[in-house]
Amino acid sequence: MLAPHHDAAEVVFGLALVVLLATGTLVSLVLLRRHQRQKHFAAVDHLRENLGAILDSLLRGEISYAKGLAAVQAGRRRAEENIFEALFEEKLLKAANIPVLRQLAADLGFVGRWQRRLQGDFEAPRFRYAFAQPGNRLAQAGPLSFLVRAKSAEFLGLIRHRPSWPLLVRALDDRHQDVRAVAARSLGLIAEPASFPALVKRLRDSLEGRPHSLSIRHLQSAMSRFPLEAAPELLPCLDHAHPRVRFAAADIILKMIERPAGYELNFVLKPALFPPALVDCFLDRLVVDPDADVRGRAALVIPYLEDPRVIPALWRLTTDSVWFVRLHAVRALGRRRRLPEITPLARCLTDAHWRVREAAAQALARRGSAGFALLLEHFVTTPDRYSREQVAEQMGRSGFIASLLRRHGEAGGREFRAIQLLIETGKTNAIRSALAGGRDEKLELLSRLKASPHAAVQSFVRQWAGKPRAAYSVPSGPAPAPEQRAESSLDSSGS
Repeated sequence: MLAPHHDAAEVVFGLALVVLLATGTLVSLVLLRRHQRQKHFAAVDHLRENLGAILDSLLRGEISYAKGLAAVQAGRRRAEENIFEALFEEKLLKAANIPVLRQLAADLGFVGRWQRRLQGDFEAPRFRYAFAQPGNRLAQAGPLSFLVRAKSAEFLGLIRHRPSWPLLVRALDDRHQDVRAVAARSLGLIAEPASFPALVKRLRDSLEGRPHSLSIRHLQSAMSRFPLEAAPELLPCLDHAHPRVRFAAADIILKMIERPAGYELNFVLKPALFPPALVDCFLDRLVVDPDADVRGRAALVIPYLEDPRVIPALWRLTTDSVWFVRLHAVRALGRRRRLPEITPLARCLTDAHWRVREAAAQALARRGSAGFALLLEHFVTTPDRYSREQVAEQMGRSGFIASLLRRHGEAGGREFRAIQLLIETGKTNAIRSALAGGRDEKLELLSRLKASPHAAVQSFVRQWAGKPRAAYSVPSGPAPAPEQRAESSLDSSGS
């Protein structure tokens, strides 16, 4: 009768023993990994002390390349290969001297190793350092082998190894999405024009929703790094039936343009960089594209073109039915250094969307006296309170209000009327700052404003008529200054 209980006890004991052995095995593996990692990083620190200074001197140009290479190779023979590679990768991520690192990687054999790993040709695993690094050797033959391929693609891009671009193009079809993304990014860093058509094909595949395609964000980021000479390859995408393809192509071209445009004040696309076929596409087709996003991107590219159709195209876009297209067009007009006529910009000050009105005010403010005259005329004549407030804010930021106070003219002039309107609408910060700097101008203006029937203007006059008394008072002397007598009479008459 006791036999069943005895059998059950044996089973429980056996299970407990298995669990204990499994736990002990896991603890042993963890301790082994910890020991190997500690040993690995200790070796890296030791190598950093011995070879790090040599690498730094070589990268800074303090020693000749031949001397530095000989010293590195001598130290390398005394170190484990994967440890030295880790040190080299550390320098690669931090250093800016890419040509020296590229040559050093080739001479040390790293380039060939990265190329083989990218193709899946790994070295035989070595158990000794299997647990030493996050991208360890055991991962090369298992499901984590994509980490090694992605890392190899990354470093080939970081050193800008141009001969590796065919391998990176093939890696765009890798079975793992991370390897494909890293390969695209590395192709963007290398920027070999011959690889651009392959990226264009993957862009179309991704936008058309084909399986195993690349991320659109990764593709756009990589393609925008290419020089403008590659832009004609995107012409078929600009004529694509799908609006997302047209938008992505226009956005990539815009980013290609913005990179050199940031270093040149009056940047204009010459025909050698932007052939007539692309110019015609933007000025004849994309400005009337049925998709608003495409028209908006076209509006940002058009101001960089050198063609007589540019200004008419931008004026047309300022009347677009979609507000952000009008916004991009107004901003584009504001960036043009030469405009034959700026009066149409004043019409945008009454746009239905506040951001378009703001952009129009900023564009006119950058046009000097002619733009200021249009802003002033609009400010004193428009019945639109919201448009007037935005113009007032722009006038204050641009320093126009100080100019108004210096030449406010007769009481019936538009400059004086503009000052009255600024006070009536509560936009007085710039006026207060300007009045605090001069007494004669302040007294003359306050004397004229005193006749205004508006309650806000009267309150402003009373406030500023009494405020400067302490500031301008003379602590001693036989008689007050003429300015003080004038202020006193103004105070008594305005009270």
